[in-house]
Amino acid sequence: MDARLNTVIHLQYGDVGGTSGVATEGAWEYAVADGTCRVTESAGDQPAYDSRHTVRVEGVTAVNGFVFTAAAEFRSATMTVPAA
Repeated sequence: MDARLNTVIHLQYGDVGGTSGVATEGAWEYAVADGTCRVTESAGDQPAYDSRHTVRVEGVTAVNGFVFTAAAEFRSATMTVPAA
């Protein structure tokens, strides 16, 4: 499996029983030079958890309400967005 798809960042972790996380939506940012930027992102779960994934890049929805299944563990999207 592609290592980029086999890593995790919890953007919202408090909805998992027994954790000390919070249910507040999270954000991840990476500084890039001003201009436009081609972004590829991937969201999903493995193994199966009860989660729904929505990812926005610079305010534009890239993945909307994706739910993991055995046939589709991840959803990826590539888009070009302005960076300032």
